[in-house]
Amino acid sequence: MHHGLVVLSETLDRIGWGRVRPAPTSANSARFKHRRFSQIVQHFRQCFWKFDRSAEHAELCRAEIARWADKGRLPEPHLSLEEFCKFQAASEDLQLFLDLMLFYLRIMADTLARLVPYMHQRQGIIPTRSFRDQRNWFVRQQPDFDRGYTAILNEHGGWFETLAGKGPSGLRDAMVHDLATYQLGWSVGPGAQGEVKVIPSLVNARGFIANDLISAIREITFGWCAFLDAAHGHFVHLLSEEGLLTRDDLQTRLYHSDGRLPSFWVYPTFED
Repeated sequence: MHHGLVVLSETLDRIGWGRVRPAPTSANSARFKHRRFSQIVQHFRQCFWKFDRSAEHAELCRAEIARWADKGRLPEPHLSLEEFCKFQAASEDLQLFLDLMLFYLRIMADTLARLVPYMHQRQGIIPTRSFRDQRNWFVRQQPDFDRGYTAILNEHGGWFETLAGKGPSGLRDAMVHDLATYQLGWSVGPGAQGEVKVIPSLVNARGFIANDLISAIREITFGWCAFLDAAHGHFVHLLSEEGLLTRDDLQTRLYHSDGRLPSFWVYPTFED
């Protein structure tokens, strides 16, 4: 589930307050014993949970729409009013939950920008207003401040451009600032058992912004997770060099699933 930075920040919060073991003797550990840091950590964790719940509900809506489309292709479909109401509700709710996924992806990125200064000994000079501002600071203004993190931002930046890039291409920003709306369609594979693929599109006055928003959100999430994995490894290295982490603090946590959890459609797996 690529949530290593959530686990790391929670670990630092517990270390700072002495909830797991005595805090390191280094004076640098004092930065984690702060109510503001604890609040950022809690907000970051809750954003991940809300994103995951939105992905779960989006999948349930997609499945209901697919059931309707599958029944509708029968030679003599028998579609009740109750089934139509379920289809209509799922069609409307899918838009809501996809919006939430876009919004929480951006909120998670901006919350990460609040956490990043705590991963460094010199904190006060790093901007925290937004992920965009902080990325520009690391990449354009102070690329030598943390060369490793700057390299990660350069290598794993495509997901943010798709999510919130300036102009009509940023999907979240198109929804918030550019009057984007939804169009819902589906395709049916060949044969009686052909798969039904639900395809919500995002459009504005200039035309299509995303032909398949479900695939686009999954691609953004894949990029976000790759970025998180790289950033997690980098910050663990920095904090270990400071003497703030021990081997026991770095226990890996993995989720094992047979793929039946509704939200798993949006996350990369080891096979991906």
